Amino acid sequence: MREQTVLGERCGDLFEEIVGLDFTFPPAELAHVEGRVHLQGALMRAFHRAEAKLLIADAGAMRKGTYVFRTPEQRRADAFALVLTTFTRAVDVRIRAASTATGQHRPAGKQKRSRRTTQARRTRSR
Repeated sequence: MREQTVLGERCGDLFEEIVGLDFTFPPAELAHVEGRVHLQGALMRAFHRAEAKLLIADAGAMRKGTYVFRTPEQRRADAFALVLTTFTRAVDVRIRAASTATGQHRPAGKQKRSRRTTQARRTRSR
């Protein structure tokens, strides 16, 4: 199976760098992140690609007249959020695929029913 990537970086490499960060969620803010990031590491490279995507999207919005101004700090925060959301979606899909293949994944609220329970429901509905 091919190694999964997010924004051009291997998920395993991103994971190693993301878990080294400290995330807090102050009441007046969405999130606060602290930690060391390797300047030429996977997380920084993915961050730069995400920021580039946002800049390209902003340029397109400017052409259409739909651009909403954001500061460079806002763009950087949005780029970091893009890295994290893209990464978590990719990992979630990978986990679901693996657990479905082994029969362990059940969507929220869907409990495994015994054969007897299923047969009883069929009998009552007839």
